[in-house]
Amino acid sequence: MIRPWVITLRARGVPCCLFANKPRRLLSGVSRTAEYRRLYTTSKEPSTSTSTIVVQAQAQAGHVYMVAVPIGNMGDLSQRARHLLSSVDVIAAEDTRVTRALLSACDISLGQRRLLSHHAHNTEDSVRGLLGLLKQGHSLALVTDAGSPGISDPGAELAAACAAAVPPVTVHPVPGPCALIAALSVSGFGGPFTFSGFLASSKGTRRQQQLQGVADTVHTVVLYEAPHRLQATLEQLAALRGGQGAARPLVWCRELTKPHEDVRRGTVQDALGWAAAADGAAVRGEFCLVLGPQPVDCSDSSTGAAAAANSVAEKEWGGVQSTLRALCADGVARSEAVRLASEMCGKSRSAVYKTALAIEWAVGK
Repeated sequence: MIRPWVITLRARGVPCCLFANKPRRLLSGVSRTAEYRRLYTTSKEPSTSTSTIVVQAQAQAGHVYMVAVPIGNMGDLSQRARHLLSSVDVIAAEDTRVTRALLSACDISLGQRRLLSHHAHNTEDSVRGLLGLLKQGHSLALVTDAGSPGISDPGAELAAACAAAVPPVTVHPVPGPCALIAALSVSGFGGPFTFSGFLASSKGTRRQQQLQGVADTVHTVVLYEAPHRLQATLEQLAALRGGQGAARPLVWCRELTKPHEDVRRGTVQDALGWAAAADGAAVRGEFCLVLGPQPVDCSDSSTGAAAAANSVAEKEWGGVQSTLRALCADGVARSEAVRLASEMCGKSRSAVYKTALAIEWAVGK
């Protein structure tokens, strides 16, 4: 039986903590320490064994590393990220000034490494130049100002160009901090989610299409928004579905992982009232908006935007929501409806219960 293990040992005089999934049989025997040393050692060479985890891996020539950096707390930079930033030949940064400050704060010496600019306004030229360096055998780390490359930040174009190159250039993820995942983890909204990033800043067709997509999505939606556009965006979210968007659950977050971290909960209407009353300091910094699942009104499930949303829900949840709505309309209490829907649809009771929470129940809960 495979079980997770946390193994602490001192290999070559360097203390390290390693995580692995190993069969219990490997832990039997007289000399466990010898077995640990054989399987788990700190090494500068890439491992060829699928059972060995290398804590520190030297950057490989001609390879790209997408390195996630802290979104506010420098302690979130991983040991692997530190080592790679110390060993690559080239670091491409969204803002070289921000990256220099990060390297200094983490005691990482730039040394002979080249620090190049790679941002939204020079993407085409930058990608061409970086591919040239990679073909020459240089290793490359891509970082943004905060969070993970390619997620509402530069990175996707370089990854696509590496995949299309002949021969293809290997791109490695170096996962870590991400505002999207951090906000989701504290939101309390389970199930599937859609990440829409920043909405288009203009009031044109593209923004309206994005807002309509939010309105038509019944599960959780995550948005990023700049502070100076927050109130206008909340007003538009509240107006969705004929004004029903104002009642949609919302968790709005700012300054995540920083000393003045702020996570607030309520509805879109609550957030709109907060934004209107807040002083300038309270709305500084980019916001992460986590819109919860759409509330479903049993009395209006056959008309208008609700019907369109319910149609999407039925496809995604295999008829669970439609079954729950029918039981609601028949006057069945929520707890009993969850039990019945679980049996009828072949779904776990806990999953059905989470779906039921998004429905405005007309009778006893």
